[in-house]
Amino acid sequence: ELARREFPAQVVRLEEAWGDWLVQSKNMEAAITHYIEANCSKKAIEAALGARQWTKAGQLVDTLQASDDEAARPYYKRIARHFHQAQQFDRAEDFYVQAGCEKEAIQMYTDAGLWDAAHKLATQSMSSSEVTTLYHRQAQTLEAKGKFKEAEGLLLTVKSVDKAIAMYKKAGKYDHMIRLVAAYRKDLLVDTHLHLAGQLEMQGKLKQAEEHYVQAKDWPA
Repeated sequence: ELARREFPAQVVRLEEAWGDWLVQSKNMEAAITHYIEANCSKKAIEAALGARQWTKAGQLVDTLQASDDEAARPYYKRIARHFHQAQQFDRAEDFYVQAGCEKEAIQMYTDAGLWDAAHKLATQSMSSSEVTTLYHRQAQTLEAKGKFKEAEGLLLTVKSVDKAIAMYKKAGKYDHMIRLVAAYRKDLLVDTHLHLAGQLEMQGKLKQAEEHYVQAKDWPA
């Protein structure tokens, strides 16, 4: 305490040097306190991250953010990615938002099939047209990967029912197409069965065509 009071500059340099030595010795956790005493915010954060002290790192980044928001953002993102990988999605979202990376948080929820959470965050941080455009783009990516259920979830979330129906039609997944028509476009159900029946008949798939004719109650056909 005497040295700190009488020679503050030297004590600060000593604390930083001590922290540096501890880092070189792979003793990251012990270095944190010394860097804090030396007012070396970024070194303290790096030591906390190296020690996998994620909560402590977050607290240190909060302190840094108060004086330098731009410098804090990359650290928030690194912490967010840790909690993302650990599937602690709520905590990951908080840090992604602090980092200004809302789209990454939305993607995180989408990849996990958490449509409601994704949509809630999207509507908080984007306009309705931006949300719709984003979801359409993500749905196309999922469709290309054969992840039709996930793509459907996104499309229905933004009420793009017709796009979901068209997706299943394009993929030849007629059962799912009919399921959505029956649920959301019931007035078109008979016409859809007839359209599919005619298409399948032309392709020589007579058994399948017959099933759709029967379901449409189009007995004369």
